Amino acid sequence: MSSDKDNLIGQMVEGRYHVESRLGAGGMGAVYIARDVKVLGKIVVIKVLLQEAFENEATVSCAPVY
Repeated sequence: MSSDKDNLIGQMVEGRYHVESRLGAGGMGAVYIARDVKVLGKIVVIKVLLQEAFENEATVSCAPVY
């Protein structure tokens, strides 16, 4: 997930989470620190899965969807 198109820093996610920085990345995706702009700026962590992770049946059957 090193390409610019996958970089979420500075972006809003779901109209609620402002992504501030990237914690790291691995084989399944990347993890970002964000602020929940609807809950007084509470700090949250967002994990973004790679497309390949969705092709793995074990990953998809265990991953919660919000």
